[in-house]
Amino acid sequence: MAIVDGSSRTIVLYSADAESAPSGVVVLDATRTGHSVRWHPMRMHPGPVISGLQTVQAEWGETRQHDRGALPEPVDALLGFWRSPKTWADGDIVESYETLVSGGYSMHWVDRDPATPQPKWMRLLRSKRR
Repeated sequence: MAIVDGSSRTIVLYSADAESAPSGVVVLDATRTGHSVRWHPMRMHPGPVISGLQTVQAEWGETRQHDRGALPEPVDALLGFWRSPKTWADGDIVESYETLVSGGYSMHWVDRDPATPQPKWMRLLRSKRR
């Protein structure tokens, strides 16, 4: 999450622990200085049987939004890490990228205007892929 800098993040969480919390989808929109939490409650109901398989249908409740809403500790820690200042050496970025790709992640970069200088780490990546 922190290798490539950005001004905002969107994180989606699903809650299905019926014993401790109602089911629903949580969408967290975060910036460097704040965040907003949208709660989309839902209930799952048996739907029609299609081709011999039971389907499930969602019944959505009213969406609620909370600016700077409370976050689970791991999510709060993740945002804290992303928001903290970091200095990455060009080789560190390349090594992290290669680790992600070897782990099965696919990364695609937006083509930059040829007149705009590329960061050194991007030039290193492009030279390794040739």
